[in-house]
Amino acid sequence: MSIKRYLSISYTIIVLGIIGLGILSWLMSNYQATLNQKHQQRYTSYLLADELRQSSDDLTRLARTYVVSGDARYEKMYWHILDIRNGKKPRPQHYERIYWDNVLDYGDKPRSDGETIALKKLMEAAGFTKAEFEQLHQAQQNSDGLVTTETIAMNAIKGLYNDGNGNYTRQSAPDPEMARRIMHDLKYHQDKSAIMQPIDKFFQLLDVRTQQEVEEYQQKYKLILLLIQLLVVILAVVSIFIGVVVSLRILHQIGGEPTHIAKLAKMVAQGKLNITFDAEKSTGVYAELQHMVGQLQKVISNIRHTVADISNMAQELNDTAQNLSQSSSNQAASVEQVSASLEEINSTVNQNAQITEETNQRSQSAANMANISGQAVTDTVSAMQQIAKEISIVEEIAYRTNLLALNAAIEAARAGEHGHGFTVVADEIRKLAERSQGAAQKISSLAIESVKTAEHTGGLLQGLLPNIEQNAVAIESIAIASAEQTSGLEQINLAIAQVDQSTQQNAAGAEQLAASSQSLQEQAEQLQNAVAYFSVEK
Repeated sequence: MSIKRYLSISYTIIVLGIIGLGILSWLMSNYQATLNQKHQQRYTSYLLADELRQSSDDLTRLARTYVVSGDARYEKMYWHILDIRNGKKPRPQHYERIYWDNVLDYGDKPRSDGETIALKKLMEAAGFTKAEFEQLHQAQQNSDGLVTTETIAMNAIKGLYNDGNGNYTRQSAPDPEMARRIMHDLKYHQDKSAIMQPIDKFFQLLDVRTQQEVEEYQQKYKLILLLIQLLVVILAVVSIFIGVVVSLRILHQIGGEPTHIAKLAKMVAQGKLNITFDAEKSTGVYAELQHMVGQLQKVISNIRHTVADISNMAQELNDTAQNLSQSSSNQAASVEQVSASLEEINSTVNQNAQITEETNQRSQSAANMANISGQAVTDTVSAMQQIAKEISIVEEIAYRTNLLALNAAIEAARAGEHGHGFTVVADEIRKLAERSQGAAQKISSLAIESVKTAEHTGGLLQGLLPNIEQNAVAIESIAIASAEQTSGLEQINLAIAQVDQSTQQNAAGAEQLAASSQSLQEQAEQLQNAVAYFSVEK
């Protein structure tokens, strides 16, 4: 069973016990209040009965004092007591306490007056039983009978006697002797006893009734108290059981003292993984903490080795990036030089192509003129002279073309593998230039010979015309080769531009790679510093 289940059941029992204690406490409080009420009722009843007894004693004392002394104030006090008891005059406050013994002169008031109510009414309100009330009623009737004797005695002192109608209007000589006698003889004491016997019987009935009620509620009170004590014992036992069971359960799940576990956890939080664990404790949180620390030790060790490897690799990568950046810079400079040389070659080739085109056009014109020369020798001589002049230009062009081809071959040799194709083209151009130069020299010789031998021009024109046509074909081949050379140079320029762009990109990538490797090395150092927080070695 889980700790939560234990605690839930335990708390439920405790809550139910507390609720039970609350209910029992409420019942006990009610019983206590009722018991107090019964005690108060018993006390009030006793005070009312005692007031009847006390008033009878006060009446006896005052009547005897009056018949002995004849002092009228005692008679007034006598009748004042009767008026209070019969509800004709207000009752002094706390009338149950000593009052008339402290009244030395009529009109004295030891305490202020209260409400005006007859003693009989108070007895009825006190909840007396019928038997109890009958005893008090009997006592009051007997007391009223004794009042008659006391009235006779007090009137005898004044010389007033009963007229037969219950009134004391008949006058005669005062008889103090008779008054004192009837106030102290046996009959007076018998009448006095007749008053006290019902009161004593009332006290007996009151004691029996109130004692039964008090004992009944005392039994209930004791029962509730016993239940409360029993419930407290049960709760104490349950609490002790819960404390022991839960403590053992918690200690089992924790695997050790909580303070020791907290200390170990604090050491782990401080990065101190070089902790020595007790091998005998292999349960609960303690065992899991031990396993966690072991795994952390392995992880931290692996991280340290990995960080060291990353740092070394980052350094090597940074060195490689620096070398690559330097190589890319050198390559970019070389590519720019090659590009400049190719631009010069391209310019020369374009110029050569232009001259070749012009030569081709002139060769075509010479062929046309050779055809016309068959009809007019004079014109042929003139044309041959012009051709001789033009041939010198062709020789010059062939010479320059040969030089350009030589220069192109040199630049192609410098370009290495990329200039191999261009070397072949340059060689062909050189050969064509040599052939053009030879053809030009031959044409020049023929032109000079034609001037000298104009008469033989007509016959020679048939042999010259094929040579002119071959020359035109050769020049056209030179023009085509020049065009192809121009196209090849354009492709070379495009390739060089692409190489230059790639070189620039490589240089930028090398710089970015160097920055990334530097950042990686810094992060590796930060990670290494963070891992250094943990102490693994014991």
